[in-house]
Amino acid sequence: MKKILICLIALVAGLTLTGCEDKLKTTIKDTAELNEIDGVTMTIKKGTLTRTGATIIITDVSGKSNIYGADYRIDKKENSSWTPLKSLDGREWTQFKWNAIGYTVDKNNKLEMDINWEKLYGKLEDGEYRIVKSTDEYLKDILYIKYFSVEFIIGG
Repeated sequence: MKKILICLIALVAGLTLTGCEDKLKTTIKDTAELNEIDGVTMTIKKGTLTRTGATIIITDVSGKSNIYGADYRIDKKENSSWTPLKSLDGREWTQFKWNAIGYTVDKNNKLEMDINWEKLYGKLEDGEYRIVKSTDEYLKDILYIKYFSVEFIIGG
């Protein structure tokens, strides 16, 4: 009788603990404060946003030959202002080293990229964030770096 009672208690405890698993609540915003490039937008692919990464989709209908690198940064909104996160080892985003790879959009004007920021930033805590990317634009032989972003919320 004791064995049956112990098994029953273990079964009920197991079912209770399974139902309490932490579900990550995320929200992806439709608009972004930072977008310096006409005709270029960035979204997060549905179902890919986690505390450690996301798949982004860049849509470029600018008509220009923009090239996108692997580089990005993560900003966190604090007191109504955006602040770039420091890396796990304390570096500013301007000190990061990236592979010099150039990507362009496909025939549908889209570029999909997987971003895993866990090694750089760790797991994101609850809060409001944005992924910031850039592309270069030459105007009259002068190089301008233009930024664009997608905003999201972790937790809440």
